[in-house]
Amino acid sequence: MNKQGLIIRFQMNIILSLFCFADGFGGPVKQEYIIGPDGNQIGIRHIITKVSAHDAGAYECKVVNKFGADQKYLYVNVKLDYGVG
Repeated sequence: MNKQGLIIRFQMNIILSLFCFADGFGGPVKQEYIIGPDGNQIGIRHIITKVSAHDAGAYECKVVNKFGADQKYLYVNVKLDYGVG
């Protein structure tokens, strides 16, 4: 399984929206969902209102239909804000 994906770095306390959808996948989609870094399925849309270190990790978008399955990965890194100053 190829787990290459897009790596994005976020500041803490911003809003992060993740969407999983298929386009041109060769037929009706039976399933589409996001799997979070903890391995739990979280739906086709996931909104984090204040990004924290807890949200860092790999998010998988998986799409399934009668022709097969495909998945893409997004790796979220969180830049900690220590508020020095």
